[in-house]
Amino acid sequence: MPFEDDSPSWWDDKDILMAVDLGYDESGDGEVLLVGMQLGITKNAKRMKKLWKKELVKFGIPYFHSKDFKNFSGGIFRELGQMDRERLLGSLAQFTRLRMEVGITSKVNEKSYDDKTDQKFRSKWAAAYTFAIYSLALSAHVYLKEFELGFDVNVLIEDGHRNSRQALDVFETLKNAPESEDFRPLKILSVGLGSKKDHPILQSADMLVYSEWQKLINGDMDIYNAFHVEGSRYITRVFDCEKIGLVGNLKDAVARLEATRKAWGQNRTRNDDEVRIK
Repeated sequence: MPFEDDSPSWWDDKDILMAVDLGYDESGDGEVLLVGMQLGITKNAKRMKKLWKKELVKFGIPYFHSKDFKNFSGGIFRELGQMDRERLLGSLAQFTRLRMEVGITSKVNEKSYDDKTDQKFRSKWAAAYTFAIYSLALSAHVYLKEFELGFDVNVLIEDGHRNSRQALDVFETLKNAPESEDFRPLKILSVGLGSKKDHPILQSADMLVYSEWQKLINGDMDIYNAFHVEGSRYITRVFDCEKIGLVGNLKDAVARLEATRKAWGQNRTRNDDEVRIK
């Protein structure tokens, strides 16, 4: 049975697709948050989606959920033995390595982040999760500039996290900011929320961030090893937001945004007054 192209309408071949997914596994003390992003050219992401869904159907799995991969008593892999699980993992990891450009993971210490920000700032602009996504947008800009892939991006965020709506709203604010905004690093064509079940690129981001978490805690390395194959063109990066001082960067960016929006609004009011006087 042929697979329909049910990608979002913004997936045009000329665009870059940037997808961000929450790393839902955290440290035992609840302070460490990882968020992972897969970045790939849209036409390659669309091809990966078709291959990915076809592979899932072959193994009778609705979607890949990393946390369930080693669960043999329940979960979505309950009907698959170890050998079939390894085959499926190998195929999906290969699709990622061949079709994605880079997988980047952001690490945030939530306690430290809360100490450096107040509740008003976190509520209006960026909880730790939203901040991690913001940091990934900055890293995407660096990567796109280095490899001259252009700066047009579409952002796809996994729905379901308590702060996913805030992350969406922040990107919408940046997308619709006045053209004079000089700190916006990417041209955001569109931004939306999506389910992991419907979007293989989000499943791949889940695999990425889960594998980085397992490495951090000296856990199971099967998914990590499947992503990291010698000679692969696909690369991964991990950065610690606290060590590189991104909290101050975000607060400065927000201050500039608010100042520019205020000036833009005042200028628009003056222009409207001039029209009325005439």
